[in-house]
Amino acid sequence: KIKSKSSRQDLIEYLKSPNPSTILIIISKEYDLRNKFLANIAKFSDLIDLRTPFQRKMKEWIRYIVKYKKIKIADELIDNYINYYGDSISHVLNEIEKDFILLDGLEINFDNINKIKISDREYQIWNLQDSIGKKDLNKSLVINNSLVKHGVSITKILVNLIYLYQNILWIKMGLNKSLGFTGLNKIILSNISNYEKQYSNSEIENVLRELQKVDILSKSTSIDNNSLLQPLIIKICNNLHV
Repeated sequence: KIKSKSSRQDLIEYLKSPNPSTILIIISKEYDLRNKFLANIAKFSDLIDLRTPFQRKMKEWIRYIVKYKKIKIADELIDNYINYYGDSISHVLNEIEKDFILLDGLEINFDNINKIKISDREYQIWNLQDSIGKKDLNKSLVINNSLVKHGVSITKILVNLIYLYQNILWIKMGLNKSLGFTGLNKIILSNISNYEKQYSNSEIENVLRELQKVDILSKSTSIDNNSLLQPLIIKICNNLHV
């Protein structure tokens, strides 16, 4: 927001010889270093790019960082971590580091990773959105069990599933809601057209009705969360509705 030419020049002059006891953080939403002012700031400071990397670049970054941290991991397993936890690089790295510690420094490979109980792995709600959007029943049940085990409320799970199917319905209706609030992260939004191909219009309507039923039951009965969610997931993935 530094607009005036004199103020910008004052800042550049300060950066050339800053106070060593002061840490100055300059934040810009713009990143184009063809902008002369930003280029000068970068020239006289440490530039940190905090943008989310393109999905195709994520594996390259993960490879670089795990090598730097001396974490041994089979290259083919990096894809699995990105698939499960790829909403951000930090999330992927946290999970890799956690498993590396659990394996006591052994290489993370397909043989060793099975030593970690799958039920003890912690997933995010977007993982469930992705698996159920693809109608992957087994994976959806595993992720749901993990979410419930780690204290994620049934209300939060249902709301996020509603976000998913509402967005799929908008696509089927030819409506573009990408500029408004969707409740979905970038990974789910980028795959929404693939999920849409898995469902007919009537299926989406049935799913939304089922979600409403389970929401009512969760608030009006003492049935435990898994006893409500597991049949719901089976119905959605197998298109079983009454």
